[in-house]
Amino acid sequence: MNWLKGLEGTNIKSIIDEYAPYDVETGFDGFKKTINEIRKNHLLRCRLLKFFGGKLEVMRQLSPDDLPERVKHNDPGNLKHSNRPGYPDKMTSPEYAAVLALSMIDGSFSPELEENIESDRRKDGTPIYGQHREAAHVVLASCCRQDSSE
Repeated sequence: MNWLKGLEGTNIKSIIDEYAPYDVETGFDGFKKTINEIRKNHLLRCRLLKFFGGKLEVMRQLSPDDLPERVKHNDPGNLKHSNRPGYPDKMTSPEYAAVLALSMIDGSFSPELEENIESDRRKDGTPIYGQHREAAHVVLASCCRQDSSE
């Protein structure tokens, strides 16, 4: 499935369209152009980071139990050391989760770079292998709902 089709009608696709207006039906070439634009366009990256950060903040306020503990509580004394080039060495948990969400969108996310430490368990008992990674998945899922709002 073309991932752009999955984003059609979402806020993420609307933001991307402002900078890289490729039709969802353009196939692999359109996909590559969009990914390249996300990777190289600083303004687009900043907009997406701000959007993801805002979504995480709304989630922290309205549905905190949907987020892993470290992101939910956002302890300023417990900063995340980034292993990603081009970002500050230390970030708050929501900032780092937003960076991971962006890397999942632009294709630069690599599970091998992230530690596979079981940090918690979901309500159904399945393990969470990284609270920031889990928060990135949660915010992306929230953003990709047709009725999501900023």
